[in-house]
Amino acid sequence: MIPWVKDPKNKMPSVTLSLLLVSFTSLLIASTFHISGVTQNTSSLLELFYATSAMYLGRRFTFAGKSFSADNNDSSPSQENK
Repeated sequence: MIPWVKDPKNKMPSVTLSLLLVSFTSLLIASTFHISGVTQNTSSLLELFYATSAMYLGRRFTFAGKSFSADNNDSSPSQENK
């Protein structure tokens, strides 16, 4: 079993939050190496951080009154205002 980081909102293991934590930590380490002159370019890690941030923050979408959530097991949209 893979130890995922638990989401503070619903106390469930979250893959997207785990990826965000890994990419943020990697970006901090790479930035430290960049400042010290060990590496020259950290743009790919910054893009990875942007992508994982968008995945984590965009888990729930609302479009035309329909709510689409990546947290649900079913793929059908649900109505928020019934």
